Amino acid sequence: MRTRTTLLVVLIALFSSINAQSQEKALIEKAMQSYLDGWQTGDTIKLGKVIHATCKLKNIVDDQIVVTDRKTYLSRFQPHPKAKGVEGKVLAIDITGNTAAVKSEIRTPEVVITDYFNLLKLKDQWYIVDKIYGRAEVK
Repeated sequence: MRTRTTLLVVLIALFSSINAQSQEKALIEKAMQSYLDGWQTGDTIKLGKVIHATCKLKNIVDDQIVVTDRKTYLSRFQPHPKAKGVEGKVLAIDITGNTAAVKSEIRTPEVVITDYFNLLKLKDQWYIVDKIYGRAEVK
């Protein structure tokens, strides 16, 4: 009897953990979809809602690491209709408590942009707090 009770408690705890993880993944996917939609249409309101004020975006240009702050990054966007042949998707999500890492990809007819995001959860909202990215020409 004691073994059954222990097993039941372990199963309930495992189910609760899986359910909580699933809920967090859904919230992260929602935040990332807002980012991807905003990027694809130049919607700085969507982008701004998920990019934290402290976020730094990094990439390599001419063998140098270039760091861009949130304000500068958002200033590069202008509203426009989504271009034909542009697709964005989340490739992977890794969650530990209130931290997460996300890999996503945006494909255009000319380039593939691979983004790696670090997210933190504050007051029930996931925010992008760091981003590194690379570009590759479509062949």
